[in-house]
Amino acid sequence: MIAEVALKLGEAFGVVTLHHATQQIVTDREALKRALSSYVLFRSRTIRVSMSQLLSLKVGEKYLLIQSARRPQLTPIGGVVRYFPSEASNLEGKVRFSPEFKKGLEKYDLRGFLKGRDFVRFLRWYASASGREQLALAREIEEEFLEVGISAIRDHVRRPEFVMDRAVHEGPDEIQNEGYWQYRYFEVLRLREESDVSKQLADFVKTQARGNPNFVLVTTAEIKKGRTNDCPASAGNGKGAQPLR
Repeated sequence: MIAEVALKLGEAFGVVTLHHATQQIVTDREALKRALSSYVLFRSRTIRVSMSQLLSLKVGEKYLLIQSARRPQLTPIGGVVRYFPSEASNLEGKVRFSPEFKKGLEKYDLRGFLKGRDFVRFLRWYASASGREQLALAREIEEEFLEVGISAIRDHVRRPEFVMDRAVHEGPDEIQNEGYWQYRYFEVLRLREESDVSKQLADFVKTQARGNPNFVLVTTAEIKKGRTNDCPASAGNGKGAQPLR
């Protein structure tokens, strides 16, 4: 069994490549369209979608990961993209997207369900970047740092600039015993080094994370090793993982 968190880390940071009949990693929408050329097979099936942005931040030759209150496993900083309340009538009506959560701000997370016949329409809507966050990562950085008690992050997330390293398409894959298929998409971004604001944010993140047990550094070797172990700890939460000092 492959540890899911380690697998996700490897995909996100480009450390591993998957080879599977129903699971491909591609870097552009055209490749995704080719991979889903037989999408008619999914027309009547329920598909759960999740659209996220993750931060790729290296300290030396190691990647910075976080363990927050929301997620007990170590993951890259980041999370789900949200759509705007003003877009709800279009997304939930015309596109027929059904949010996973029905209350609070999480209602607007781009994490939910739709029928296979509406899948391509949803992807086109997302690619238009209309009616949704384009840089959800700045919000996620602030939220995750507040969760671990670093309130000064508020002064450092004003208009940071990001560069996309890669886009990962995962699935659709059947989720056994759940009655649906799952598609996950995440954009892996890094802070633009040429931007003073982004450089200051990166320096602040690295400095404030030191000594905080919620942050660890892992090497690419540890991420690769985690792919073949059953225990999620192999992804950097335990063996070989180094807390920032």
